[in-house]
Amino acid sequence: MAAGYDVIVIGAGVSGMYQLHRLRGLGLRVRVFDAGDGVGGTSPVLVRPQTVVWWHRQGFRGYWAWKSRRRRGRPPIGTELRDLIRRMSGANPLWGAPRIHGELLKLGLTVSQAAVSKYMLRPRKPPSQTWRSLLKNHAKDLIGLDFFTVPTATFRVLFVLVVLNHGRRPVGAFQCHGTSDHGLD
Repeated sequence: MAAGYDVIVIGAGVSGMYQLHRLRGLGLRVRVFDAGDGVGGTSPVLVRPQTVVWWHRQGFRGYWAWKSRRRRGRPPIGTELRDLIRRMSGANPLWGAPRIHGELLKLGLTVSQAAVSKYMLRPRKPPSQTWRSLLKNHAKDLIGLDFFTVPTATFRVLFVLVVLNHGRRPVGAFQCHGTSDHGLD
């Protein structure tokens, strides 16, 4: 050992002074080094930047190993069965998971209905019609209503109700009254 010491303690904090007392009690020659002044000073840890980078890499490796660990539960289904489910759902877009599950059971393949639902192809277009096709298909049955007021030059207020049929755009009804308590005739 350097300069005839059996043990060198780095850091004279509380634990460093405790180690000094214990080791001297065992009859060892002990030397304490510290960057701070006096007892209870600082105990710096000197490391290279490469060491810190290595610690971080090890931490990330451990985290992702934990994250991608094999979990318990049902075993995963094979790629052939997944491909079969996708082909069946693509070839029969009106079939749902219960129907495909039943067909797979008829073939002797045991798989849960939840797994079938998980691996089915999702439709690319929405299952219902779009707004454009809805309006185009039902324009003849739709009407537009507007109720508004018109101030006149004599400071009277006229109440106007307009009903417009979207099929051929004729005005279905038009009422104009000086008071709001009149109904459509």
